Amino acid sequence: MIEIAINNTTRRVFKEIVAWRDNATTPLIRDGELCICATHAQLAESLTSTTATVQRHLRNLRRLGVIRVKRGVHPYKTGILSASFIFVDEEKAFEVGLTKNAN
Repeated sequence: MIEIAINNTTRRVFKEIVAWRDNATTPLIRDGELCICATHAQLAESLTSTTATVQRHLRNLRRLGVIRVKRGVHPYKTGILSASFIFVDEEKAFEVGLTKNAN
């Protein structure tokens, strides 16, 4: 089994995903679940980070089972053909010590 460390950047990426989801003016429902839709570049810009860093921490969150990611065409921004639909598993996040209010 792979041991995955949850560092401050992983927590920041998780909190940003949850904030986008919870503060959306138009909630996005896909496959019957609430999610966010973003490109890695959009998340990186929001976090003032690089896309490589965002990708690495999204991968960590996926391996922990905290998020699920599906790829697809952005529903609101024309021309963005490769966006991530990110779903949060709140129970799993709590199990591994991630909550939207955690430091």
